Amino acid sequence: GTNEEGKGVPGWVPPHFKGVPGPIVHGKKGIHAFLRKSLNSPRTMAVRDCFMHWRDQGQVGKAGKVFVLDSVNPQTRHAIFFDDNIRYDDAHIVDACDIRNPEKPIPLPRA
Repeated sequence: GTNEEGKGVPGWVPPHFKGVPGPIVHGKKGIHAFLRKSLNSPRTMAVRDCFMHWRDQGQVGKAGKVFVLDSVNPQTRHAIFFDDNIRYDDAHIVDACDIRNPEKPIPLPRA
């Protein structure tokens, strides 16, 4: 098989994530819902992106780490994203998007 085998099938898990404890969340809306629910109680959380996917897609923001914001219902939280690969003029490794239109990236100066 390949890393592509099974893609698009509900519940598909990349081979390098099989056996990892904890939930694997798919899609921007799923990630947004999971993080909103998770952040409503005190906790420590580690989130892992799929570096191989980002690399294989040409290291572009739309394939990078998802940073989902909600422009219609802003929370009292202040969202901050730290990464040493963010560029001044290009999010590069971050896919900043609004949950209202998750497939349209938010331009870096606005994000």
